[in-house]
Amino acid sequence: MESQTLGEARAAVLPDGAGTGAARVRELEGRLARLRELLSVTVELNSEHDPDTLLRRIAEVGARAVRADRATIFTLDRQRNELCSRIALGLGDGLAIAIGADQGIAGHVATTGQVVNLADAYEDSRFLRRVDEETGYRTRSLLAVPMRNARAEIIGVIQALNKLAPEAGAGVVGAPPAVFFTAEDAEVLEVLAAQAAIALENARGFREIRAAAERAAGERDRLRGELEQAAAEFIGISKKVREVREIGLRVAKSPVTVLITGESGTGKSHIARLIHLHSERYAGPFVYLNCAAIPETLVESELFGIERGVATGVEKKIGRIEAASGGTMFLDEIGDMSLQVQAKILQVLQEREVVRVGGRKPLPIDVRFVSATNKDLVQEIQDQRFREDLFYRLNVVTLRIPPLRERREDVVPLVFHLLEKVCQEYNRKIPHISREALNALAEYDWPGNVRELDNEVRRFISLAPPGGTIELHHLSDHVRTGLVRRAMGGLAGRGTLEEAVAALEQEMIRSALAAEGGNKVRTAKLLGLSREGLRKKMKRYALE
Repeated sequence: MESQTLGEARAAVLPDGAGTGAARVRELEGRLARLRELLSVTVELNSEHDPDTLLRRIAEVGARAVRADRATIFTLDRQRNELCSRIALGLGDGLAIAIGADQGIAGHVATTGQVVNLADAYEDSRFLRRVDEETGYRTRSLLAVPMRNARAEIIGVIQALNKLAPEAGAGVVGAPPAVFFTAEDAEVLEVLAAQAAIALENARGFREIRAAAERAAGERDRLRGELEQAAAEFIGISKKVREVREIGLRVAKSPVTVLITGESGTGKSHIARLIHLHSERYAGPFVYLNCAAIPETLVESELFGIERGVATGVEKKIGRIEAASGGTMFLDEIGDMSLQVQAKILQVLQEREVVRVGGRKPLPIDVRFVSATNKDLVQEIQDQRFREDLFYRLNVVTLRIPPLRERREDVVPLVFHLLEKVCQEYNRKIPHISREALNALAEYDWPGNVRELDNEVRRFISLAPPGGTIELHHLSDHVRTGLVRRAMGGLAGRGTLEEAVAALEQEMIRSALAAEGGNKVRTAKLLGLSREGLRKKMKRYALE
């Protein structure tokens, strides 16, 4: 049956003539006490910010307020069109029940917004018995009210199950104890439901705000990590590196285009990221494109995007310049870009808008451009392979990254940085490295620059015994050979020709033995001698 009127409920509880006197006073006092309790818990409910704890507390208060054996709360998931119950007081916390939003008594209340008050739930065809079957609980009387938020939207349902008989001495003279919910119970539960709905939405809002704050903190930590990583990858103590870093940090604060030049492997992409992360666009995207790594036929669609239907089966695609809006577009190896694409890049820089391949409508962009090249663009202009007007657009500020051979004092700090990074990546203990090995690394010219040094570190970490020391013989042949060649250059021309040759041979043998860890077979091979030839020379110079 549907909700009773207040008069019907009183008639069911109080016989004729019993509405006055002590019974009436007790009734009013009881109602006042319940309202006072609801008022007191309202503040408590609104101060709870954990939705699960709040639902449990609402169920407790609801069951006590209407003297129910237990209470269940269903929350409405509009996206899935489901009612979900996780709090069922008396059935154990965490009981998960999910039903269609239009199923059962709860579904009827959520759909219609009507209060349902049943003296015997099993007599109502809408009642879902499977819940009782799953839990072993027997539902008799049932009261269900909707939970409405401040916008009068239904966000859930509160159900009170099995009305308890009045306490001893609290019953009404001449009438059997009530075992079903009254209209007054419905009013009390509706008041609680209204307050609970607001408190629940506040708790969910607080959780969303906290989650957003945690995401923001995570993003801040990610950006800080990227900033530290970019700074770490571009390390050095040399004056040239300090100057590049200082200029890069200064221009980062301005919107000017930056051209980074330098040989392959010097770290141009790291300084580009450093500029981005120190700019006002640090929270925006950093979009990278290696112009030399993409086929000529795909460069335009990658940069500018493509409209749907340009060719059979082609879908719309956003270009990388458009994707970089609000951030930085880094064009690496721009000297390898064709003249045709250079003309379109120039137009983008001038007009600050892009047109997708196959499109007609210009799309405004807000992008900062940073470019890099290992080519001499002035020479490329003279050879008519690079547009002079584009060069001047890109070359507002130029940063030249010096090769490692021009800053040998940076090699050792880089070695230790790479050792730590690679060992962490390989999950290995950081090994010691001998002074001889460090000297050889510092004296080598590194034509491949930092990229080659990184490969060398990965190589000797993989070959060296775990937990051991990196010795000279663990280094690559070309690194050790370079050390021997420098020894030759340092001794040639001393004294007479015979003395110089003798001194040179001794120094070369000593260097080669050190490079090969005393292994004479490998030393002879390194020097281009037979093993017997090496033995004779060592005997002649008393190097045994």
